[in-house]
Amino acid sequence: MEPKSPGGNSPSDGEEIIVPYGTAGEFEQRKFVGFTCNEAHYHSSFDETYYVARGIISVALKTPNSYVLRIKEYREGEVVIIPRGTSHRVLEGTSDNVILVTYSPRYIESDRTVDVRLEEAAPQLQSGLCVPAPDDNEFSPQLRRFRLLEEDSRQQRER
Repeated sequence: MEPKSPGGNSPSDGEEIIVPYGTAGEFEQRKFVGFTCNEAHYHSSFDETYYVARGIISVALKTPNSYVLRIKEYREGEVVIIPRGTSHRVLEGTSDNVILVTYSPRYIESDRTVDVRLEEAAPQLQSGLCVPAPDDNEFSPQLRRFRLLEEDSRQQRER
C-alpha cells in the first residue's frame, strides 16, 4: 500500500474520517494507514495529536519561533502532541502503520504553511537528536509549552 498524507476535508485512499467535526465536540479525528508527510509544515489555527495504533513513525519537530529541532521515533501506543505553530514532518514510517490523528478544533486544508528551514535540515539528521541553534531562546514561552506537553505525553505513556 502506498503511503498517504493528510488530505483535505474529504478522505483519500488510506484515510478515513472517524469523528467528523462537530459530532462529538470541538475536534475532528481521522485514521491513516501508511502515514507520512511529504514536506515540513505547520498550522496556525489547530493542534494535532498523533496516536500510533500500529507500527512506527519517525517525526521531526521544530518549536515555534525557534530553531530547536527534535527527531524522534514513535512506536505503537505512543502519542505525539503537535501544538499549533509547531513545524513538523513525518519522515518515515512502517508501510502498515495505523495512525489516529486528532485535529483540535478541526482540520483546515488551507492552513498549511511550508517550513523551508525544517525541510532542509530534517533529512540530514538522525533519530533521537535535539539540535538547538545558538540563538535559540531556551526560556521562550513556546519552548516551555512544547516541553510541558512532551513531558505530559511521556507521563501518560508510563501510567
